[in-house]
Amino acid sequence: MNKSPKKEKGLKPAHREKKRYVVVEAIGGEFSLVDIKKAVEEALFEYLGVKGMSKVGLLWLKDYKENKALFRISAKTLDDVRSGLLFVKKIGGISARIDCKYVSGTIKSARENI
Repeated sequence: MNKSPKKEKGLKPAHREKKRYVVVEAIGGEFSLVDIKKAVEEALFEYLGVKGMSKVGLLWLKDYKENKALFRISAKTLDDVRSGLLFVKKIGGISARIDCKYVSGTIKSARENI
C-alpha cells in the first residue's frame, strides 16, 4: 500500500491576518515612488520602532501615479500607521507631507481611488 503524503491545510479565514490597502499622496512637489517609500518607511520606523514595523507588515504595491502610492498593512495597525505618517517632514530633501487619502479592505477599490 502506497500512502501519499498528507497535504498541509491552509489557515482558516478567521485565523488569517486582515489586511488594509492605503492610498497616500505626497503634497509639496513632484516626487518619485522611491522617494515616497523612503520617507514613509523612515517616518514609520521613527514612530513605531523595529517591533512596531514588524507588526505593520508593510508591503508596497507597484501602483503609482501623480504623487499617489499604494501599500498594504495589517488592519490592527491602521491607526498607528496613520499617526506615523504625520512624522514625514521632508521627501527627497524638499519640505513636504504625506496625506492618507483612502483606506480599503480590497485591492480593487483601492486601485480605483489611486
